[in-house]
Amino acid sequence: MAGILYLENDNRLLLQSAHTYDAAGDKVYLDGSVTVHVTLTDTSSVAIVGETWPLALIYIQDSQGDFQGVLRNELVLSEGQTIFAELTIDAGTDQFAHLRGTLLVQRRTF
Repeated sequence: MAGILYLENDNRLLLQSAHTYDAAGDKVYLDGSVTVHVTLTDTSSVAIVGETWPLALIYIQDSQGDFQGVLRNELVLSEGQTIFAELTIDAGTDQFAHLRGTLLVQRRTF
């Protein structure tokens, strides 16, 4: 399922409940000890114009794996466009993940 990025409306990019599993199979939420970066790309894997990539996502203190970043208003996007959020998570030596999520660009209505 794709997420939504609202055209000329969203500036906060939120990663919620980022987690991994320990050897016993228990969920372990990521915290401020990891580094999380995101790059928004088009369907040709070209970075979206208007932001300096990669953008650091900052851990939200006392959350369960929530990270956020603020996008610039200058992003060059079109209504109906499909884009990708390319996430890189680095938790230290040999603890690295690269994830990709789909976002649909839509205009917010009321």
